[in-house]
Amino acid sequence: HLIVDRIIRKGIESANRKVIGLSFTNQAAITLRNKLNFKIFGKDLSEIQNNIFIGTIHSFAFKTLKSFHIDFLKTEYDYEIIDDEEYNEIKREFSNNRAQITSYLDTNRLLTFKKILKEFLDFLKNDKKFQEFMSNSISEIVIDEAQDLDVTQYEIFFELFSRSSTMKLFLVGD
Repeated sequence: HLIVDRIIRKGIESANRKVIGLSFTNQAAITLRNKLNFKIFGKDLSEIQNNIFIGTIHSFAFKTLKSFHIDFLKTEYDYEIIDDEEYNEIKREFSNNRAQITSYLDTNRLLTFKKILKEFLDFLKNDKKFQEFMSNSISEIVIDEAQDLDVTQYEIFFELFSRSSTMKLFLVGD
């Protein structure tokens, strides 16, 4: 309830900026989205729905990069994310040969969960347009189960937070 109420309140307060609600699994994101939708429609707050994103950090990074490429770089971001099972199958197919695996992923425009976060972080650190895009588009990031963040994810949130004077981070853990 704390997270849902926080997201709704910030969604109402944030005019043209997004409130991002992140969780670590697709199932947790679906549950959070369902609770949020129930509360939004119960209070007829459907106008704030476009100001809210609920998902995993990987889906947030992927959708943000895709949007940035289309809106600002005017290019298509035609990658697909593969899950760990698919990645392990590719590794077996190429007998764990890192060069062949990397070549296959690049040729077929495939991203692992780890690679999408690395690419997102690289854009955050090195692309001025992307930095501006991010600092102007997000009001707050709410992270559920924050104790599960890894080093790369901490670095992403540090970069996001340090590049905006108005963005807030709200972390919820056990």
